[in-house]
Amino acid sequence: MKKIFLMIFVIIFVFFVASCGDSSKKQGVIPTKEFIVDKNIDNNAVYQRKTNLTVSGNGETGVNLIVELINKNNRVIESSNVKIDKNNKWKVSLETPNGSFDSYKIRIYDEYNKFEKIFTNIRFGEVIMVMGDSLPNDELLVDEEINLSFMSCYYFTNNDGNWLDLSKDYNLITEYLYQVATTSYENLNLPVCLIVNQTNAKLYEWLSIKNIDQVSPIKQYLTENELYNNNPTSFGDMGYLELMRSEFLKNMHISKILWYHGDNELDLFNDDKYVNIYFQMLMTLMDSLVNSYRNVNIALVETMNIDKDNVIKLRRVEEYVGNYYTNVKIIPTFDINGENNIENIVKRTYNILNNNKLVSQYGNLITDIDSNTELITKIKIEINNTDNIILKNNTKEDDTINYFNIFYDDPELGRILLDIDPIIENNFIIIDLTYEEEIINDNDEIENVLKVYDKNLVCIEYGMSANLKDVNIFNEYKIPILPFIIIFD
Repeated sequence: MKKIFLMIFVIIFVFFVASCGDSSKKQGVIPTKEFIVDKNIDNNAVYQRKTNLTVSGNGETGVNLIVELINKNNRVIESSNVKIDKNNKWKVSLETPNGSFDSYKIRIYDEYNKFEKIFTNIRFGEVIMVMGDSLPNDELLVDEEINLSFMSCYYFTNNDGNWLDLSKDYNLITEYLYQVATTSYENLNLPVCLIVNQTNAKLYEWLSIKNIDQVSPIKQYLTENELYNNNPTSFGDMGYLELMRSEFLKNMHISKILWYHGDNELDLFNDDKYVNIYFQMLMTLMDSLVNSYRNVNIALVETMNIDKDNVIKLRRVEEYVGNYYTNVKIIPTFDINGENNIENIVKRTYNILNNNKLVSQYGNLITDIDSNTELITKIKIEINNTDNIILKNNTKEDDTINYFNIFYDDPELGRILLDIDPIIENNFIIIDLTYEEEIINDNDEIENVLKVYDKNLVCIEYGMSANLKDVNIFNEYKIPILPFIIIFD
């Protein structure tokens, strides 16, 4: 009998110790109300594969939360604990798996299991952010039977943004965006997420206040026209769209950006001063995107050949800005008239966003060869447009940059700046690689000998400045032309 009592005592003691042990592990506050999850997390959403997903929100200070990523076999593959801070904020980062159509869950709960949130049908694939305006003649979807199961969409309205229920909200997606998502899905065999921020807005609405303040001509223009506002609160305010977009995207990773602004500000292009301001605003926007998303492909869709004045001016601005950055690519539309354009634009969009080869509209680099020596004596840069190109030389002796530089990698002296003045002939920038060198001949006389720089050691560089008055290559619209760097291998 004593043995039985002893066994019962031991069992109770072990159970008590185990219970105390479990309780001692729980260091957080017992929650009294539900925690909140930020709106970037939702059911049926597609997130960027092979990166990190931030899950964050609000709650009671001191509460411990557990965040789990659960695969299709109901196994936890990623887990993170976090204590809600004194500002009622919490945030964790989950490593995302390879892309597939497998369905995952995100489970979030407190350590006392008082409250729990589970998000289902989470998938991982490609996330494409779409900014600007919609294409001309791009119709909204009308077929409710259309297949949208492979995609998700976060859609910004003028003053807010939400995940769409595509079974009901399909008619907010345009034909072009649907085709872009479909082409990516079919070629990559991955689910797709579109983050759509399309609206008929002015360019300054897409710029951050910080960026505007850093570029004095933009700030001055907005101030003079009573558009400057360092506290944007609604659609139409300077910087509002950037504020709304960045707030959502702070927790999101994306793989591609698609920008189309169209002809919203075309009427203002009658003023050459505004053309320069627009140029600087577009440069500022692209610079911000490039620096914020360093490994992301950015596609800039040119304005269509619509029947309006100043389209050529606007397209030139887009071309010059797009060609300045390595990871910004132009989607050319010079041969598209704005009607029945969707199919062609979709093909070009996919190619550009996925680094596929696309034939350039700009022309070629040509070299002239001396038939006697087979040495390359001239380099020609062909510009396939009708701009009246003007080369301007810098005459200042301060720290002003010479934006058209011709360098030579001398085997002994290293890289040196060559004193060569390019020549303009028709649509060509011509650089003569010949030069004279003084030698002493067999008769001890000074003799000038014609020599040629080795083109394999030549590097041509054209730079850009935020201060337009110092840029030294302009076209007829007083806009810097085609930034480039050419290295002959």
